[in-house]
Amino acid sequence: ERRGIADRLGGAFAWPGPGSRWRSTKACAASRRLTASIRAGVPDALRGPLRYACNGVAATRQEAPEAYEALVTRGLLLDNEAADVIEVDLPRTGVGEARLEQLRRFLRAYAARNSEVGYCQSMNYIATALLDYNEEEDAFWIFCTLIEKVLPAGYYTPAMTGLRSDLMLLDSLIAMYLPGLHAHLTRRRLDLAPITTSWFLCLFVKTLPSEASHRVLDCLLHEGSKVLF
Repeated sequence: ERRGIADRLGGAFAWPGPGSRWRSTKACAASRRLTASIRAGVPDALRGPLRYACNGVAATRQEAPEAYEALVTRGLLLDNEAADVIEVDLPRTGVGEARLEQLRRFLRAYAARNSEVGYCQSMNYIATALLDYNEEEDAFWIFCTLIEKVLPAGYYTPAMTGLRSDLMLLDSLIAMYLPGLHAHLTRRRLDLAPITTSWFLCLFVKTLPSEASHRVLDCLLHEGSKVLF
């Protein structure tokens, strides 16, 4: 099983030669098989490498103007609101001392890299989930790719424009596919946003059982933000 998924990884990311319809069709078929395999569940031994292979994580790392350790150094010196909130949130994550220090470095490095976002509550849970299967630096670049390339723009900015857009989309989907429920919520003047906001902010990491939440992250990195719906 593991070897089969590894083989599919190689096939899915191989670029077909110019004008080669047969190879292009074969690559599309391999991509579909890969998607089906990821949705079915990735073996633990392959989860870390697969996440790093998705959505241009290596390119995010190569294009970064600063190396991870430089960002960590700057992040640990931050004295701003983002740093303060990180320190408040770290003990709430519920991890051991060694992982806590990893998270501090990780989250402060991201606050140094992306001052527009800085830090948003729930990022600590996403970072923890990534660190479960990847080394610290690899997990950091996966996180950067997820926030900056996979999710809608503005998901974790103070205005949360991307998040608000997704909440409105969820409301539209409920109206389309569950009209009875939508009518009931409308009659009762019930707003789901106070409940669903935390689901989307933590990308279901704290909402679903552990294995299911990791599967959502795998699919999210491979297929994009449509997976959240």
